[in-house]
Amino acid sequence: MRLLPRIAVTIISCWSATVAAENSYLFMIPAERLDGESGRLSTSVKATLHVPDGERAAGIIASGGALEIVAADAEQITIIVGAAETMAEPPDAGDLRQSFVIDFDEAAVETVLSEVRANLGEKPGIAELTEFVFNYIDNKAYLGTFDLASKVAARRTGDCTEHAVLLTALARANGYPARVAIGVALLESAGRVAAYGHAWTEIHDGSAWQLADATMPEGEAQVTSVRYLPLMNLDNEGPGFSLDLARLGQIQPAKVTEIRNAP
Repeated sequence: MRLLPRIAVTIISCWSATVAAENSYLFMIPAERLDGESGRLSTSVKATLHVPDGERAAGIIASGGALEIVAADAEQITIIVGAAETMAEPPDAGDLRQSFVIDFDEAAVETVLSEVRANLGEKPGIAELTEFVFNYIDNKAYLGTFDLASKVAARRTGDCTEHAVLLTALARANGYPARVAIGVALLESAGRVAAYGHAWTEIHDGSAWQLADATMPEGEAQVTSVRYLPLMNLDNEGPGFSLDLARLGQIQPAKVTEIRNAP
């Protein structure tokens, strides 16, 4: 039996606050609209991320291809996110196989897969899988860990990282290339914007990557829109995955300012 380590990765842990008060999968990052900016956010949004190492962060983020880097210095980067909210890299064999983190070959996940197929058929759609995971993880709780898919399947408990990992596992087991994305979610509500550290899933439908968030923040009554800023994917899914996550410490913003609609 595989030993499942409980690794505390606090830099991406998620807890409830303000806009997402009903759910324990988001942690708040101080956020400010640009002075004089109001109204709904448009398809294209510009913002400044205050990060530990702006130049290094710009290199990591630019390599993903989802965000346009407008400016960068030692302490901050200014980005634009447009219609695309997924990383640019095409799917590869790793996005389909089981791994230490995405361990859909374990009995606990196979049991969940049987439930998926009994309820959704042999080839469920991406939206169906996303909603299934949202309902399956019935204890929405901040854990402060990055659990493996099999542990999530057995415990049915977790925050955004657990939702993302289990959805990735179920997607791959159903033949969809999938990967875990980590970054920032901008939630708009009642004329204000809140920023949260977040994790979600990117699933390839055969034509393009689709963003799938099994925490489903858009279902919150007070949330009017959600914009995703993908900063990195979980590239290392082996036993040393926490070392890969350490990159997030170089790019996770301490605050997000000057949020406005891009020209």
